Amino acid sequence: MKIEERFYAPKEIIVKNGGILACSLSYVYALIRRKKIPALKLGRRFLISYKFLEKLMAESALLNDFADENKKSA
Repeated sequence: MKIEERFYAPKEIIVKNGGILACSLSYVYALIRRKKIPALKLGRRFLISYKFLEKLMAESALLNDFADENKKSA
């Protein structure tokens, strides 16, 4: 059985570099320090799990759908 887990560096997840988070790199590091973004620390590097990013995207899509429904009914 092959178990594969993908991880991304903080600079890979910001929109400027093709990622999904529309914020600055320094803000991503601040969120990691505050434990708002779970990350592994390997030496001096932080790595963010793809599973967390999937969860974040799913929650965002759910909120967007809810907002769209409210706009239609208003």
